Amino acid sequence: TEKDHLAFGARIGSIIPQGESDLLPIDLRYFTGGSNSVRSFTERDLGVKSSRGVTLGGRSYFIANAEYIRTLASIVKGVVFFDAGGLSSDSSAFGFDDPRYAIGAGIRLDLPIGPVRFEYGHSLNPGKNEDNGAFHFAIGATF
Repeated sequence: TEKDHLAFGARIGSIIPQGESDLLPIDLRYFTGGSNSVRSFTERDLGVKSSRGVTLGGRSYFIANAEYIRTLASIVKGVVFFDAGGLSSDSSAFGFDDPRYAIGAGIRLDLPIGPVRFEYGHSLNPGKNEDNGAFHFAIGATF
């Protein structure tokens, strides 16, 4: 309707290294989690971590998002969302073996610079040593 909107997005990616080395430089790896990904994670925080807690990135990923957006006032919108995503060090796994799910809600302001978003994502299945959720402030569309 005029006040209600549904939005869906999905992304998938894979990197297959060429050559003799099986190592992939960190600047070429995929990173997920954050305001445009699975919103129960802070930016680039979803995935396997080193012994020091640093996210290592991966070779394949998937992200799926669904949002219900309702206009509350002229420039103010409320949103509830569901996110799913995974990250894998295997080029063919895409993170489907250990996906993470999030639900959340937020407020958006439609300003001339673009939508300003205040959102909180809560993890439905946090892994060991993972936070239960994350707050996000972002400017721009989700996907």
